[in-house]
Amino acid sequence: MLILKSHHIFDSLAGTTFSGYLKVEGERITAILSERAAQLAIANGAKLLDYSQQMIVPGFIDAHTHFFLSALIHQKKIWPLVTASENDYAEEASRFSAYRGWTVAIGWYSSDWEVDQLPTKATLDHYFDKRPCAMVSGDAHTLWLNSAAMDKLAIGPATIPTDIGGEAVVENGQLTGVFFEALAIYYLGQILADYRHDSVQDYRSYMSYLNQFGITSCTDIALTGDSGDDLIYPEIYQQLQVKARPTMRVSLYPAMREDTRRILAMKETLTGNFVTLGGVKQFFDGVTSTRTALMMADYPDPNFPGEIGQSLIPIERLRDYILEANRLDLPMRIHVVGDRATHLALDYYAESYQRHPLSEGKYNTLEHLECVYPTDFSRLGQPQLVLSVQPSHVLVGYESLVAEVGPERLPYMFAFKSFIENHAILGFGTDTPVVLDVTPLESIYYAVFRKGMDGLPVEGVNYQEALTIPQALTAHTLGAAKAMSRTDIGQLGVGKLADFVILDHNILDDGPDALEKTRIIATYVGGQKVT
Repeated sequence: MLILKSHHIFDSLAGTTFSGYLKVEGERITAILSERAAQLAIANGAKLLDYSQQMIVPGFIDAHTHFFLSALIHQKKIWPLVTASENDYAEEASRFSAYRGWTVAIGWYSSDWEVDQLPTKATLDHYFDKRPCAMVSGDAHTLWLNSAAMDKLAIGPATIPTDIGGEAVVENGQLTGVFFEALAIYYLGQILADYRHDSVQDYRSYMSYLNQFGITSCTDIALTGDSGDDLIYPEIYQQLQVKARPTMRVSLYPAMREDTRRILAMKETLTGNFVTLGGVKQFFDGVTSTRTALMMADYPDPNFPGEIGQSLIPIERLRDYILEANRLDLPMRIHVVGDRATHLALDYYAESYQRHPLSEGKYNTLEHLECVYPTDFSRLGQPQLVLSVQPSHVLVGYESLVAEVGPERLPYMFAFKSFIENHAILGFGTDTPVVLDVTPLESIYYAVFRKGMDGLPVEGVNYQEALTIPQALTAHTLGAAKAMSRTDIGQLGVGKLADFVILDHNILDDGPDALEKTRIIATYVGGQKVT
């Protein structure tokens, strides 16, 4: 039995702290004690953990991760890389070591290069010669291959699958080596198939790494909605649990399909409180950087009349997926970036709530929600819905945001404060590896101050949408738990799992400098110290 003492215990329902004692028996919090009751328990043999001047908060929850890729990057089997040009990217990537015959890097955006144009295989061929390589874009929606990689995967005009979405870029009748969306993940899954042989240790190592930042739970979300391999591998988690108790709780969200047999099998087998099936995932649209996010009106300086982006799967099929998932009592997560995608998804969720409401404690989510049409804000607080957002995305390419979406849309981008004012539930995550090594405390910093740790931009990105620290802390605990449809985490209350983090001080009134310097003293999962 443990007794934890603190003058600063965070109440994620009230957004305030209280002074008291938490009683932990086994893996759960069993009581909130008075001073007298705590002293009696200690006299009877309970162990006191005195964190009087420190802050106890629920374990941080990352509501949006792509675990497989993130673990491989952590193990240096995939290399993160950002450069100023296409040529620099190819040259620097060529110095990385290969793993299982492949050199794989991630992080490029053509919109961030000196010349904003899509790369080609010719540049990679110059530096890699006969070595196969794969360069994943920073948003993980585009894949750039060299000729050796295309030969190894037998990619040619006649072999490209036509039954999944995405696009193979062609110039002058020739494949350039660049593939978008589902096609990109289709080929990436083939490249990384051999990487799964030693993934149990990769996953365990990555969990321990995340524990250092106070993360006790996360999701593992499909990277594609259309390709056969969605990069969700429940067997790795099952093998991990056989060998030892995990140090994190993970909820899986495979891609929603017409054939639900795999999903329902996972629902039957993943029933513990460490690894569970959280629901299913689908993609409505793409991203603004490639103009595949679905908008109400044309992009700035359109390449053709009616350039509003696209739906990655037929719109009616997406509606059917939402209705069927909810009929099966499976929460749905929908990737929406553009304002039209958000608008239609809200329609379909409202319809599904009327026809197939989820069980109590379960929530559908909208993922990213970067651009919202002004008249849709009042609809964001609908029942059984969480807005799953990533504060670090506010700063990704903020310099080019106006050029990407136009000045008229800018006030409605990443509008976290307006979301809450319209009675929406916010859940925070990172979308790793789209951003890497962003800690929960950093996410809170970005949400509150709307600028990077370097203080830029000085005025903040849409600073009028800044949150308070209690709001942001709640979003990274209770809100993120709701995004995972879990009622046993995200709060420090009786009956909840004893997942909590000790911070070196009470952060609720911190300014930028104090919050940036905050340290994690300890992380507990199920009453056991993991870091």
